[in-house]
Amino acid sequence: MKERGLSTFDERKRMKIKIENRASLIRLRNIFAYKLLGKSTAVNKIINYKKCEEIAEHCRLNSLVGIREPGPLSDDIKYVSEMLMEGRVNILGSGYVRCSGEEDPLGLFGISYTKESVSTSSEKHENRYRFSDDYKEFFWNRDIKTGYIWRSDYFDENECIHSPLCVDVKNCWELGRLNFLVPFSFFISKSDGDIREKNRYIRRFKDLLMDFYLGNPVGTGIHWVLAMEAAIRISNILLSYDIVKQADVNRILDDDFDRMIRILTVQHIYFIYHNLEKRLSGGRSGNHYYADLAGLIFAIGYLQKRTRKLEDIFRFAYREFFRETKRQFFTAGGHYEGTTGYFRLTAEMLVFAAAILIRNGVEVPEDIWEIIYANKDVAEALRKSDHTFHSFGDCDAGRFIKSVSYGRYISNQEAEETYINLKGYAKRYKDGVFFLEDTENLNSLIEYTNGLLGEYDNSGLEAGLVSSIAGGTSGQTEKGKRFAGKEELWIKEQKRANWQYKYNSAFSLEIPVAEKENMKMETYNNTGMGFFVIKGKRFSFLFHYGINNEFGHSHNDSLSWTLEVDGKEDHGSGGTFAYTAVKGLRDLFRSQSLYHVPQHIHEQKDMKDYFSYSTRDYREVVGLTDDHIAVLYRNDLYEHVREIQVTDHKIMILDHSDDNFFVDEEPEHILSASYGMIEGDKRAIRKKIEEFIK
Repeated sequence: MKERGLSTFDERKRMKIKIENRASLIRLRNIFAYKLLGKSTAVNKIINYKKCEEIAEHCRLNSLVGIREPGPLSDDIKYVSEMLMEGRVNILGSGYVRCSGEEDPLGLFGISYTKESVSTSSEKHENRYRFSDDYKEFFWNRDIKTGYIWRSDYFDENECIHSPLCVDVKNCWELGRLNFLVPFSFFISKSDGDIREKNRYIRRFKDLLMDFYLGNPVGTGIHWVLAMEAAIRISNILLSYDIVKQADVNRILDDDFDRMIRILTVQHIYFIYHNLEKRLSGGRSGNHYYADLAGLIFAIGYLQKRTRKLEDIFRFAYREFFRETKRQFFTAGGHYEGTTGYFRLTAEMLVFAAAILIRNGVEVPEDIWEIIYANKDVAEALRKSDHTFHSFGDCDAGRFIKSVSYGRYISNQEAEETYINLKGYAKRYKDGVFFLEDTENLNSLIEYTNGLLGEYDNSGLEAGLVSSIAGGTSGQTEKGKRFAGKEELWIKEQKRANWQYKYNSAFSLEIPVAEKENMKMETYNNTGMGFFVIKGKRFSFLFHYGINNEFGHSHNDSLSWTLEVDGKEDHGSGGTFAYTAVKGLRDLFRSQSLYHVPQHIHEQKDMKDYFSYSTRDYREVVGLTDDHIAVLYRNDLYEHVREIQVTDHKIMILDHSDDNFFVDEEPEHILSASYGMIEGDKRAIRKKIEEFIK
């Protein structure tokens, strides 16, 4: 092995624990509780959640959304709402299947679990509430794809990750985030015609929330493992309740229901606060801790007549949120975990938390406004000529608030024929229509930001929603425009670095992109997230060179490129598929074989477990002008420089290395365009799956 000075993780000295604030102390206490009690969530046994009811009695809920302000409904909202009325939801590529447990699971790759094949059974709550006659209670702790049932108990987080074959705990967690409630609330508020139908929709909304509340007691069970999940859930509950309540002219959502929402809100606040996911060693905290803080801001920001303790938590949350924003986001935009999926998730949190803070009279610092505006620039830079978006790294379809979905309609038959994970779907649901969501789309983030900055017309539902939460556009417009153009991110007059190539292995590739007379291109570089974009009227080219950090959501795709022309893509990101369902597939979708990267004998980084690597790598931009970039990539085994050169009518890719390599112009055609879904050469996919699940 050639010594590059990049040691394996196991060789490094153990990081010292760093205590910064009360979040660090809470995390340290929970670690000790874990050592003592043996379960990472067992600390909730000692949290006095009973006092949440008493606190909730004194609080009242704000109304922050004017339902008349957002624009008209889109077809996707109508579709997913009609599915929800049938008890059907699409959870991470499951297809629109019923959640009540009345249907056998479709299974995943032939693997499914029945009630008899697991050691525990679902403990249905006592029927303390009369559900509507047409409502079927959700099986909240059942994996929607395989039927595996998570027991109702305290969990260890590692136990959830190392789940049985083909079981992904994210399926349950995604269901429990209740992201489907906000679009459903808009469907209710905008529905016209028969008042009896609207009342039926409102009763369904009530049934869903009562079902979750009664079936998932605070602090225990699969939906009370991570504070992040609780933070996203309570934000969606409060926002959707705000919207539906205004449409409820017949008071179906009565005082008892309002009291339940207040109790649920305070329970979530206490759970999040006592389970903060701050990192104690080894660098910065990640998206989980950021979500915790955003959830506290959202939940407490919705309460009136707050107790002194809640006010104290609120002040801590937004001050820490501002600090984490500057730690986790780059000044030029983008999130330090280096993936488009987690950039969107955290950037949405930033926009909504800022809107809530503005409404609560908290001044958002100017450097935070600058990051908000820069994040919008990053999203727009990643937009392709067909208005879809480039992506890289893990994209698990995670959203903070999803009000509108982007995608297209296909038949159930086409869905099953295209995606190997949907075997049996068309047979069960016949000739229906399938909404295929583009889960990597960044349009919502752009529109949410426009709403916060006051840069939108009155027709946009997403922008209008955020503007309404913030109390209108007055004040936000002025601050937003203050930073417009302050930092010109489209590359101007950068100087080429003086790099002397010393390598003996070389390769070049020419990609024609346009005729010379029609050529008009712009380039954009974001060193923080590690990507370079070339754009023309009919094409976009992404060069992803990666980021220097140790977080496990990156892939072995450094120095990869993607070309899109007229909406047709030459093999972009391979996607993610699933984190924990099948370890072999997790590694496959992180491997360099799925990308246009220089193929060396060894992987760029050696994969360890689901979310980490056992070796390190490094990259540096060593040349940059308005039509050229050169990046040095280095690991323990080799050095490699890849150059991207823009000419009048083509893009040149030039490779140099001190090690033997080849460039595979046709990487493996296995794609997971959306989390949980696989398409491509079915014979090759089945062969790999059979190998992985033996």
